[in-house]
Amino acid sequence: MPDLDRRKLKANIGNSLHEKGLPAELADTLVVIGDAEKIHAVLDTVSDTIQKQVAEGIREKLQQNPPKAGASNLSGADDPFKDKLNKYK
Repeated sequence: MPDLDRRKLKANIGNSLHEKGLPAELADTLVVIGDAEKIHAVLDTVSDTIQKQVAEGIREKLQQNPPKAGASNLSGADDPFKDKLNKYK
């Protein structure tokens, strides 16, 4: 591949990487493939895979364990707010 074509392809790949939120440093690695269509197919696959992994990681982090039975059952002497509320009655 002539040097000018390689530079154009690398610039095109760089733009695609930027649009997909991927690091521009990948352009040097991907330009070796040499075919713009194959490169864009690889970019789509990589981008989709990363997005799925990030979404799964976020979903896992946001999951909460349910409270243990009776954990929020405050009554009688265990209720720290009972004295405060009684002052306003």
